[in-house]
Amino acid sequence: MVKADCFFYKSYCELGITSHEVDPKTISKLLDLEPFSSYSKGEIFSSKHTGYVAKRFQNYWAIKSETIISEKEDLSPHILYFKSLLENKLEILNQLKNNSLYDVSFWIWIETDNAGVGVDLSDVELSFINAISNRVHFSIITKS
Repeated sequence: MVKADCFFYKSYCELGITSHEVDPKTISKLLDLEPFSSYSKGEIFSSKHTGYVAKRFQNYWAIKSETIISEKEDLSPHILYFKSLLENKLEILNQLKNNSLYDVSFWIWIETDNAGVGVDLSDVELSFINAISNRVHFSIITKS
């Protein structure tokens, strides 16, 4: 078996908005965007892994970048995607993130066959993420 000369990185990013009071349809109207994923408070769901059945305790609305598989740890294409989609909605997002009815989070997902991951974001990228969200969440999965 021939060993690969490089590692691969599978990544995507997601902007998620949760609220106990405001439903996903209202968030879609505020942002004039349809979500990639959403659910409403009170909906019944079951885990596809365990079969556990429960009721959603909050509303959720999210948009997501396309998954990219690359030989380098580069989040810039994802951030550029969100910038192109949200640049004219920064004022609305700022109002949402500063309103206690909402929690706006930017989620970064990286999966790799490397034993470790390094993330490099420029000040412009960090400023943009800060402008659109209250928090950043990293999920990093390594496979050996």
